[in-house]
Amino acid sequence: MKAALLVGINEYIHFPDKKLNGCIADVHKLQELLSYNADGTGNFDCQTIATSPGGILDTKARILNAIKTLFSCNASTVLFYFSGHGTINDDDGYLVTADATPSDMGISMSELHSILESSQIKNKIVILDCCHAG
Repeated sequence: MKAALLVGINEYIHFPDKKLNGCIADVHKLQELLSYNADGTGNFDCQTIATSPGGILDTKARILNAIKTLFSCNASTVLFYFSGHGTINDDDGYLVTADATPSDMGISMSELHSILESSQIKNKIVILDCCHAG
């Protein structure tokens, strides 16, 4: 079994001037590509979290819980894809979540690394389509 978590964030509650345009489209296209092999058989079981314009914004807590669930599932291969903003400060790099604030930018690279290190999954794939996450 293979599982994937695909996260796309176009809008940020506290940073409206940082809006992106292609992240959600990227997630949906990747889901389309990963879900089935060329012969039509199943490939990755994909979960998507995509912040839609004007819709409910996915929070750091929800995304972090989904990452933890992915890397603790019963799969031989897992893939985590993030499309959105990243940032870095003196302490760490961050995947910026839709509910980020200046004092809590989102999911830290340290936290993500810790989840990956503790996971028993044999094959782990992480694709970060963001700038400045460290």
